[in-house]
Amino acid sequence: MTDDLVKRLRDLADCAVDVAPYETMLQAAHRIEILGMRIREFEQTLDTLQSDVRDAVKMWRYANPGNDVKWPDHANLCGWLMDKAKQDAERIEQLEEALGALWWGVGENGAPDELLEKTKDALKGTKYD
Repeated sequence: MTDDLVKRLRDLADCAVDVAPYETMLQAAHRIEILGMRIREFEQTLDTLQSDVRDAVKMWRYANPGNDVKWPDHANLCGWLMDKAKQDAERIEQLEEALGALWWGVGENGAPDELLEKTKDALKGTKYD
């Protein structure tokens, strides 16, 4: 409806002698159009936020068995997510270090046992927990 109104107002403004009222109406219709787009953007953001919070709660419940009906405090949930991200970043560092050492340590006789063990240790706990 607003798109049609804007088109009609533009057509009227092109052929009218006194265009001031039509320009004002056109500005109002344009503002309505912009506000409608903002509302849709806010709704999409809220939908995304709600979906992301639900996903985070599912991860938290998976990592904290027995809390199937419990809803964590939002601040605690954010802190838990940040801790998990930090832990995973540390795991990435350990794996990259072990992989690099193993890569450069592989010779004609294979990898030295200590490098292989270091890489296996770094792999422990890398699944989602």
